[in-house]
Amino acid sequence: MAAYGLTHRTSSSAFANVANDGCAGRLTNVSVDTLQEPSPYVNVLDMKFTLDGMQRSWHAVVTDEAVVVMIYHAVRREFIMVRQFRAACWLASTPAERQACRGGFTLEMVAGLLDKPGKRAEEIGAAECMEEAGVRVDASALRPVGVYRSGMSAQAVHCFFVEVDDSHCVGPGGGLAEEGEAIDVVRLPLHDIASVAAGKPPGGECTSACESAMLRWFLLHHPDGHAVHQMPADRAAFRRGVAAGSLVALGGLLALSAIRGKF
Repeated sequence: MAAYGLTHRTSSSAFANVANDGCAGRLTNVSVDTLQEPSPYVNVLDMKFTLDGMQRSWHAVVTDEAVVVMIYHAVRREFIMVRQFRAACWLASTPAERQACRGGFTLEMVAGLLDKPGKRAEEIGAAECMEEAGVRVDASALRPVGVYRSGMSAQAVHCFFVEVDDSHCVGPGGGLAEEGEAIDVVRLPLHDIASVAAGKPPGGECTSACESAMLRWFLLHHPDGHAVHQMPADRAAFRRGVAAGSLVALGGLLALSAIRGKF
């Protein structure tokens, strides 16, 4: 595997061990630095306030709201997801994960920023299904699941679910090359859902708490999710995932479950 150097100019110790990597030549010429100019994508604010009589200061990341779409092929009983590289996940990965070409690569549901004025979340979500996964759906077919938030970011993530069949799979997906996207379309079998919900995808990729919460929502609320509980291996994996899953993911699951009922 080809190795590459990392130009390291930040003061953060979190980036101290990211110098060596190997990924079959896919990732090269990496450098990390602090931003010298404002980012068009994120803004870090210092919020000062008084709570319970105590003056406090808290940092928050502000960015555009986003939409996430869980695509489920009901006939083939599989999820249509995407695999792509995320720089922040790479920075947080271990040397062993990078050497095995897993560091920084995530298994995600189709997603996009709500950065088009006048467009509803459903419309942008439907467009992302086509761009990233090659799946054509109407915006009206997207079922709202809930709105997901984390504690560090002010971003609201609007979550949707849609069922498809072969007639909806009309393109290769892969994202927009002009926007620098490099996306692989992944078909996740239903029997692998529990391990992914537990944060352990078969391919070793990273997953976010949002994906975990939505997959667990599916396990709880969709008839095919109920069937997974009858599969011994997946039932055990599901129980381990619930026991070992992060509090953030479980909190998201509870929020999504409280917002929307069963099928």
